[in-house]
Amino acid sequence: MAKEQEGRVDEALRVVFRIIEERAELVHRMAQSGRQSGRVSVAQMYDARAAEYHEYADMIRRVMLQSLEPKSPEPDR
Repeated sequence: MAKEQEGRVDEALRVVFRIIEERAELVHRMAQSGRQSGRVSVAQMYDARAAEYHEYADMIRRVMLQSLEPKSPEPDR
């Protein structure tokens, strides 16, 4: 049961990661569009939002990679 739950958590993390990356890309394109139309303050706001989403994605990526690392055995006590 724990393995099944772990698998579901891993899948949920992958979905969240993909959604955040897609959101970051969308907001990045919105910033580009704002710059092209001369709306600099809008572009800056979207750039900041894209950077925030990228930070979230990086955090999730690190957690996912850590979960793949082999666990060291517990020392005998």
